[in-house]
Amino acid sequence: MVENLPDHLVPKQKLAGKDKLPCFLCGQENVALKDMWKHVGGHILHNLCDCATPNECKLKEIGENLCGFCGLDGCLTQLVEKKNSGFTITSTCPYHYDQMQYGAAAQFSKSSPCTNVPIHCPLYPSSISQVPQTIWKYNALPHLISQHSTGTTPPAITGQLLLDIFISKDEEKATEDYRKEHNMPDTEGLLEMRLDWEKRKRSDTVSTVSLDKPLSKAP
Repeated sequence: MVENLPDHLVPKQKLAGKDKLPCFLCGQENVALKDMWKHVGGHILHNLCDCATPNECKLKEIGENLCGFCGLDGCLTQLVEKKNSGFTITSTCPYHYDQMQYGAAAQFSKSSPCTNVPIHCPLYPSSISQVPQTIWKYNALPHLISQHSTGTTPPAITGQLLLDIFISKDEEKATEDYRKEHNMPDTEGLLEMRLDWEKRKRSDTVSTVSLDKPLSKAP
């Protein structure tokens, strides 16, 4: 379970998709369990694009490896591939929504713009059970920089991982109000970022990369 979680916030029984819960990051009340991962994903994406409002996450700052279900540190989530295709998700998170349809959740739509889902990191060695290590999509860029870069040299990544971590313009446009108010940059695609990584030196800290080269060309 999540470390240091107040007793009154720990669910006493299995939660249903329509159950209303508080967000541990901003304090908003009455977010349905089935929508919490989208709500939390919005916080992480705003932070990734450097467009979050000062008081958006007033209860807890966004870190590098937050749980996509609840927004806190310490949850263990594992993506497991089924033998007959598809994936299942297991998690120790108290906000784990076990009815999430992985294929649908990973696809952008106007009604469900968040695509922050667990993905496999092929750069980590597989576990003892030969299952690849799991990270969350919106945590992937900070993860690659902090865990797999050597000094100023970024890691070589597979085409599949490049596709898995891609965030479309439409996905960012779903936060249009934030873009207008906080000058949120557009995404030109991770391929451009990947090529740019190979051409120039960059800082190996997440904050410097965010300021020097956000998800796209800075205004």
